[in-house]
Amino acid sequence: MSSLSLLMRYSFGALRREGIFTLLGLSAIALAVTLFVSVRLANQVVLREFQETVDFLSGTSALQIVPRSESFAATDVIPLVRAVEEIEAVFPLRIGKVWITDGEHAEQITLLGIDILHERLADFVGHLNQAGETSEEVFDFSTLQYQRLYISPALERFISEQSVSLAGETGEVRRLSVSLIEPDSPMYDVYGEKVAIGDLSLVDLLLGDVGFLTGVNLYLAPTVSEEDIREHLVSILPQSVLLTTPALRSDHLAKTSEALRINLVFLSALSLFVAVLFGFQIVSLLLLRRRRDVATLVSVGASPSVLSRLVMGEALTLGLLGGALGGLGGHLLGEYTVRAVRGTVNTLYLPLTSEGFAPDLFPFFEGVAVGAFIGILSGFFPALTVQRRAPLSYFSREHSAQRLSLHPKVAAGMALFFVVIAYGTSEEFFMRGGKLLPFLSPTALSTAILLIAPLLLIGLFSGIQSIFHLLTSATQIGLQNIKMRLGDSALAVGALAVTFGLLIGVSTMVSSFRVTFNGWLQTVLAADLFLTPTVGPQTSPSTLHAAVKLMRENGLTEGVQSGRQLSYVYDGAQIFIRSIDAPLAHRMNTLVSLGDRELQWQIFESGSGVVVSESFSRKLGVTTGDMITLMGRDEQHLFEVAGVMQDFSSDLGAILMDQERYESVFGDVGVFTGISVFLRDTGKAEEFYDFLESHFPDVFQVTDREGLRETALKIFDGTFAITYVLQLITTVIASLFLILLLITSVLDARSEQLTLRSIGSPFSFLRRVLISESVAIVASAALLGVLFGLLLSCLLVYRVNIVFFGWTVAFVFPWALLGSFLCGVFIMAVVVPAIVAHYTLRKIP
Repeated sequence: MSSLSLLMRYSFGALRREGIFTLLGLSAIALAVTLFVSVRLANQVVLREFQETVDFLSGTSALQIVPRSESFAATDVIPLVRAVEEIEAVFPLRIGKVWITDGEHAEQITLLGIDILHERLADFVGHLNQAGETSEEVFDFSTLQYQRLYISPALERFISEQSVSLAGETGEVRRLSVSLIEPDSPMYDVYGEKVAIGDLSLVDLLLGDVGFLTGVNLYLAPTVSEEDIREHLVSILPQSVLLTTPALRSDHLAKTSEALRINLVFLSALSLFVAVLFGFQIVSLLLLRRRRDVATLVSVGASPSVLSRLVMGEALTLGLLGGALGGLGGHLLGEYTVRAVRGTVNTLYLPLTSEGFAPDLFPFFEGVAVGAFIGILSGFFPALTVQRRAPLSYFSREHSAQRLSLHPKVAAGMALFFVVIAYGTSEEFFMRGGKLLPFLSPTALSTAILLIAPLLLIGLFSGIQSIFHLLTSATQIGLQNIKMRLGDSALAVGALAVTFGLLIGVSTMVSSFRVTFNGWLQTVLAADLFLTPTVGPQTSPSTLHAAVKLMRENGLTEGVQSGRQLSYVYDGAQIFIRSIDAPLAHRMNTLVSLGDRELQWQIFESGSGVVVSESFSRKLGVTTGDMITLMGRDEQHLFEVAGVMQDFSSDLGAILMDQERYESVFGDVGVFTGISVFLRDTGKAEEFYDFLESHFPDVFQVTDREGLRETALKIFDGTFAITYVLQLITTVIASLFLILLLITSVLDARSEQLTLRSIGSPFSFLRRVLISESVAIVASAALLGVLFGLLLSCLLVYRVNIVFFGWTVAFVFPWALLGSFLCGVFIMAVVVPAIVAHYTLRKIP
């Protein structure tokens, strides 16, 4: 008799008869897989978009020369690399933003400046016109012109009489002849659908700074050693540029989102951990409920190995079905998760242009695979036990209880061992050692809690022995039921504790972040009004400079803060350099200083020093008093670190520099970060609005301090929105676990319930027994869950957060949430058994 034959003839019908337990198992596995697949889908969709942007920045050539900051002069690099005989082709490029306008509407687009007749053009842009079609409206390499712009079809509405109007950095509007790029060009996957291509000479006119480049792609001769050329180029290139490869640059840029990816997968992986425990409980329960069937199968010749394979087959079937449901659910939840994660990436890392969420079968099959994995893990130990033990002895409740209660010292020793493992694997050098290593610490901690659960119950029974006679009869019977089923009870307590601890840990992390972030906002948003330039050609740099000058001269203002931000590569790490009016920041106290040493304002204001963000300090090992070297446009500059500041705007790291020194080092480059206005009298805000309207109509969007703080908190809450979904789903799984335990309690104690009914015990008494048992289980799980939650909170706040984000946050335990949570779980401990009792105990005659 084969296990497959048994599975087909017996198991499917038996699982259908045990419908309530099968349904509970499928629901738990499906929910866990739904959560996991939705997070995986967000990682795949959003981080693929992120990777496409990274690939665009990295290029496809053998070697690539990139600037440390925004751009570099072509005359500094091009003659040097053209003189190297082993370099087959030199492909310079420049990227910027311009506005395309039809007179009434303006839209910002990406502008690519390239050598329009370069022999490697197809390698960079992509092979267009693959079908060989040619027309006047299709991008055609044979008709490229220096003074012509090639734009994507998404911008076709701006074309008038075969030309368009564009405004660059200077704000001057130019009219240019245009042709359309092919509608299905592969370049849109990288640059977005709002893109224009022009020759470098034309792009220089629009962007200003003639002769500056964003990068140079180098193509080597086939027989040349890349390492030899690299060493030679490093020796001759100026320090204002970096030599890299697309693979290295792509890998480096991709790591900027590592913290987000690790946190998402970490949180979803814990739900799978609970699902495996739930699956194990279901498989074991189904076996125990069918012990007579198994005895019959043994009597007709089924061997232990056949029964073992039968158990694995049933567990795998449950996992596959639950995984399939989870795959579908994950796809439905995925769209919400993708939006949440895309918002986080846009806020913290790089802007993403793609907004699509296309239907895909891959999440379904991935869910099936994850469900199968859960099924295999769930059935492994029951199947192993069936094969190694006599079936009749295994299917005995008393045997299971004795086996678990005889080894408390072993359980305590193993729990201590896993706690040590959890502590050791939480170190930074270990967590960054590989993709799976960050999960070892929380997984070991969860395993330790599972091992502590039976010890907690044994201690509970010992502790109440002296007051046992003071308890009500219903409570006494409920505790005896827990003791008789110590194996199931301990597993349920452990699983519930892990789930409760996950909720507490995540809530602590979010509340700690939010309270610290809100305190940081109160300091940095000290100004009365915040002005953001509107998107359009009217907000040229010259206009913004004039606006800042007039505002400072206005008698209504006590101070006006403006600055710029540029991307910079420091010691191989992508960071930001920002400018600020240092004396004004000191006077208005708009920086949050960190570390043991106070911020050295005199050094900072003089321009000889800079302030670095906490992320920069941690990731690059730089602190107050150290010296750092920055490469400007013409030469190197040495700065002293005057202090370390708190900064939640990005986890990439930042250097803050006085505005005047910034302009002397980098010139008038970088993204304009906005204007902060400190009014002499906050009651005269209306007069300042009138001043803006009369001098700069439609140039700025104005937000007051409270409005900007609410917007920032809204972005913060959107960033952590997915964690609330995690909490909801894990709570549902915990409820299913409790329901399963209580139903098991009713069915396993059938004879005791019949006895109680026969001596006159009413239904209400049996219900109180079940409620007492439920409250004891939930109280034990809550006690253990709070302990686990505290440990997990410390791990998330003091280890995972600092290792991957580099931010220090104040540990804020969510007492209010804990109180409401405990009230909620104890209400659940009463309501759930009351419902279970209504549908099960009333049937007892």
